[in-house]
Amino acid sequence: MIAHLISHIKATHDLSTISSIVCIESRGFFFAPILASRLNLPCVPVRKKGKLPGDVLTVSYDKEYGPDVLEIKKDTFEGVDGKKVLLVDDLLGKGGTVLAAKELVEGMGKEVVEALFIFDIPAYYPTLKEKMGDLKWYAMVELE
Repeated sequence: MIAHLISHIKATHDLSTISSIVCIESRGFFFAPILASRLNLPCVPVRKKGKLPGDVLTVSYDKEYGPDVLEIKKDTFEGVDGKKVLLVDDLLGKGGTVLAAKELVEGMGKEVVEALFIFDIPAYYPTLKEKMGDLKWYAMVELE
């Protein structure tokens, strides 16, 4: 899985333009740090409300089963050169969480060039294509 994602990233992105890998709580934490380490990039966590110390940037969003909040530390990208990042999570469902994470990252002046997932659900594609706009995404496995 890791080798596959590394190959995809190297084949589709100029690594010299990527400043970091942003991983979304919580299952994104399982493999995003490994990707970041193998690509020699920093790994940045986006967490649920109240789990990060210090000053944070917050975004509220709706999930299928109710509202939620994500946060990122305000000083996360201090000293990190470049503006482009990759988002990483385990599953792309209806897009709410990844779009909230994208909003946080863009609120800090970074550009999300792609969101990477292990799984996505083709039944949601019509809604996702409209909702995700120009956000490029890649999933290794389509769940039927």
